[in-house]
Amino acid sequence: MHRRPTLLRLALPLCGTLAAGAAAAQQPARPAPTPAAELRTPVLQASRATGGIRVDGRLDDAAWAAAEIASDFVQTRPTPGAPASQRTEVRIVYDDAALYVAARMHDDRPDSIAAPLARRDVASGLYSDWFDVLVDSYHDRRTGFRFAVNPRGVRRDVYHSNDANEDASWDPVYDVATAVDSAGWTAEFRIPLSQLRFPRAAAGAERTWGVNFSRTLARRDEIAFWSELPPNYTGLVSRAGDLRGLVGIGTPRRLEVVPYTSARLTREPGESRDPFFSENEVAGSIGADVKAGLPGGLTLSATINPDFGQVEVDPAIINLSAFETRLEEKRPFFVEGASNFRFAPSVMGMGAATGLLYSRRIGRVPQLGVPTEPSDVPGTTGILGAAKISGKTASGWSLGILEAVTGEESGRYLETGGLRQTAVVEPMTNYFLGRVNREMRQGQSAIGGIFTAVNRDVGAERVDQLLRSSAYTG
Repeated sequence: MHRRPTLLRLALPLCGTLAAGAAAAQQPARPAPTPAAELRTPVLQASRATGGIRVDGRLDDAAWAAAEIASDFVQTRPTPGAPASQRTEVRIVYDDAALYVAARMHDDRPDSIAAPLARRDVASGLYSDWFDVLVDSYHDRRTGFRFAVNPRGVRRDVYHSNDANEDASWDPVYDVATAVDSAGWTAEFRIPLSQLRFPRAAAGAERTWGVNFSRTLARRDEIAFWSELPPNYTGLVSRAGDLRGLVGIGTPRRLEVVPYTSARLTREPGESRDPFFSENEVAGSIGADVKAGLPGGLTLSATINPDFGQVEVDPAIINLSAFETRLEEKRPFFVEGASNFRFAPSVMGMGAATGLLYSRRIGRVPQLGVPTEPSDVPGTTGILGAAKISGKTASGWSLGILEAVTGEESGRYLETGGLRQTAVVEPMTNYFLGRVNREMRQGQSAIGGIFTAVNRDVGAERVDQLLRSSAYTG
């Protein structure tokens, strides 16, 4: 009587094992992923464009007919190492100003192509087909510029550093067009050379860049690469193939100037007894953003009186602790190229995520208050100007220098007796950050350093008693 339940429990796993074995016998054996040491590096020859190319997604320009084709994509998932289930053909041509990429994604079920409409740089969880181009113009196997598009023309662009780190805040200026037809869908890119970074070379010299392509087939949950990427491989840029035949490409001059003006009218209810209340508050601003290319592959970015009024609002947070709440940086000037400033050791036991730079303190809510109420205190500290130099040199040095100056902010308050007074709530402050890093042994090792400095003008009354005049970290 006591043995039957035991036999039953033993029989169930046995039946399950037999059933699984029978099912496995009916399925074709999956190819084993190629070991990392045996991965090949494919080569694609780029052609110089012999005529004009119209970026319309049709791929009917004469320049594409003579270009070499990259195909034979290999799955990363769901079956690592197996050929892609659908054929993909990619061609690259170039001229003195841009790199052109044409891709034909064959599909035997064009009615099942997933092509939703979404915002640029949409999260990777979107159910959609995609085609990606990765360009390693430094050819250092560590730094990459990725351009992606779905069949509806939704863009996704990412800057890669240290082989696998991603910076989705990078928003280059380029053209791309797509088209869906009975054979599948197509994508056509025009990537200006000014949006890439690469060192100078002798006139007429041939360049070799890294390049890779990937295709996402949503209905099969399939991702396939031209240069095979095993699922357990920790990098991305280092698995790029070689793009050869780039002859006579000079380093382009890069200069962008974006001026702006803004006007703001705020109407809100308030207490009429408040002496600082105004039903209509009018404000205006003028400034500019500047970006210029420097020798050695570096970039100078500067902003004068920046306006971050369109930046996403922070979530509401109630902090009941004694520690500062660290919010995500969303302002374009500080987000772009942040990988060149990244340095996150464990400091005073606070953990590696803390880091040595918290850029949200630049333009922060004023730290000091006023003695009495009612009062009128600014909600933010104005940034008079900021500049940074960032990039990677041909010799492998990554450099990041940031300088920012915030202005003095004052708050108004009403003294006992009705006398209006003003008090400094945030002094004029200078912020500096210098970061240098050198990769060695093909990125397996690195050496570098960082220095930060904060200097405040604390000459105003009571400010010198509440805030330090300077702080330095190295």
